[in-house]
Amino acid sequence: MDSNFWDLKNKEKICIFDIDGVLLSNYPQCWIDFVNSRLNTNFDDLHIMKNHVTFEKYRQLKEEYRVSGIKATFAPDKYASMVMKKLKQLGYMRVVMTARPVDKYPQLYNLTTDWLRKNKIGCDCIYFGEKNKHAKILSELPHTKFIVEDNSYSANQISKWGYTVFLLTNKYNATQKLEKNVIRINKLNELFEYLI
Repeated sequence: MDSNFWDLKNKEKICIFDIDGVLLSNYPQCWIDFVNSRLNTNFDDLHIMKNHVTFEKYRQLKEEYRVSGIKATFAPDKYASMVMKKLKQLGYMRVVMTARPVDKYPQLYNLTTDWLRKNKIGCDCIYFGEKNKHAKILSELPHTKFIVEDNSYSANQISKWGYTVFLLTNKYNATQKLEKNVIRINKLNELFEYLI
């Protein structure tokens, strides 16, 4: 967290990484496991879980999950630290983006920054934005060279705006049809095959 978001506006070499599902690659399984531990269930799929837990219970559990501090205990993707270091060496400004609602749960700010520091995941800026985060950040940082995402819908949308997106493959996006600017990667470090 070396720079201010506003310092990045005129930079030419910017890359953006989502946290949950990319830098924290065990998401959403860690969220499913949390629900299973609270409800004594054995869900193994996010969509099935959402279909079987009432909306009110889901929201209650999500709030408990967010304030519990459990996210601080999760391991990062095994390549996250190395990838961020190498991108810095290549001259990229590294932005970490998340939809974590810090306006409603202020403790998520410190939890997130502490997790990044603890796991040696360097970045130049963190962007918190729950609603329309991709559109908002790209309107502020139009020189972005690429984004790393785990959500195929978001990746396809960003691609239609003319940006390159690396989609980290998971069981929820493995069979999705992708737009032309979306590059599927199986491991985070594979993005260097396309940058060098």
